[in-house]
Amino acid sequence: METIKDKNTIFLTDWFKIWALAGIIFIVFLGLYTWNNKHSIHSELVYLIQGSVFLAAAYLALLKAGVNIKAAISDVDITDDIKLVFKYFLVYLLLGLAILLLITIAWILLIKTNIFTSDDFYRHMKNPLDRISEQNYLHDVIMKSSFKFAVYSFSAYILIPIEEEIFFRRLLFVSLRKKMAFLPSLLISSLFFALLHGAGAGFALATGLFLGWVYEKKQKLSVNIMIHGIVNFSVDVIRQVI
Repeated sequence: METIKDKNTIFLTDWFKIWALAGIIFIVFLGLYTWNNKHSIHSELVYLIQGSVFLAAAYLALLKAGVNIKAAISDVDITDDIKLVFKYFLVYLLLGLAILLLITIAWILLIKTNIFTSDDFYRHMKNPLDRISEQNYLHDVIMKSSFKFAVYSFSAYILIPIEEEIFFRRLLFVSLRKKMAFLPSLLISSLFFALLHGAGAGFALATGLFLGWVYEKKQKLSVNIMIHGIVNFSVDVIRQVI
């Protein structure tokens, strides 16, 4: 069986160049879109362009690495992959609940011992206005426009998971694994993945660590992509509920 280190990939310098170029193109678009049209960054068009630009860059990176994309797609066993997705997403949920429980217990103890207060908690949370903006956008998309919801869903749950898994697991993680052991490769690739998510870096780091572990274990990018898409969907559902 092919190991992680046997997989074709690109040099780390090439990875940075390709990812940075895609980032610059997206940032230019985002700046023009929000400045000229006074639009919020929370837009289905923004997510669609983000996914499309980075997916195109990921495709070029795979070609540069010499990956046979058609062969990789034909090797996908959808029935087996779906079983693995449900299995590992359940593991992800259980781990998430365990971590949340530990954090909650620790925070309660800190508050009771007056080391922190509830005000400290809210100060460390993501900007409430940003959160409200995201919630309002998602609510409008879901309730008022089936077309916008379809575009958003395609972007957030399909396009973006595909390009991020290619960039951060298939290319960056594999490139690092050719040079170092599993744990440092996992940590470094997950840190870069977390930085991409700004205020959600903590959650993204934990998710990146889990997805990197799954990829090392099963070496099935299709499984990673589906788990990633389900995670994104679950986060949006939680945002609407809480």
